[in-house]
Amino acid sequence: MTSVTRFDRHRDEVLRWNRQMSLVSRVDPEPRVDALVRECRAAWTLLRAAGVGDAAPEATVWIDLGSGAGFPGVVWAIEREHGGGIAAPGKGLLVEPREKRAWFLNRCLRTLDLACTSVLAARWGAGPAVQELGGLREAIISLKAIRL
Repeated sequence: MTSVTRFDRHRDEVLRWNRQMSLVSRVDPEPRVDALVRECRAAWTLLRAAGVGDAAPEATVWIDLGSGAGFPGVVWAIEREHGGGIAAPGKGLLVEPREKRAWFLNRCLRTLDLACTSVLAARWGAGPAVQELGGLREAIISLKAIRL
């Protein structure tokens, strides 16, 4: 499966499960999902062009807090694990406190063959989240959908 196919598959999964889990807007969700994928891919390109993640590539974790539908976490995992010239080693961690959405994210990771990314079904700050960071030297954290 190519990275383009993976993006399409993720899009299909989000749209399929949107009614049950309210992953994105229920009003005209297709253009919203397409826009989110474009935004996440553009952000990835900018981050990698700036060298983000290069300081300690094998000891880097890409963390998406409040991952929800996987924007940007799943999109960045596809780029990281199966992308072209701007791929990045390291691991991914999708942090999602809602059980149904955590289930959805795990389903996406399995379906898309994203073995270097995992889901933490808890709130950030819970004990297991800190253990996930053991031995890592650099963490890149996204907060796209978090209300502070």
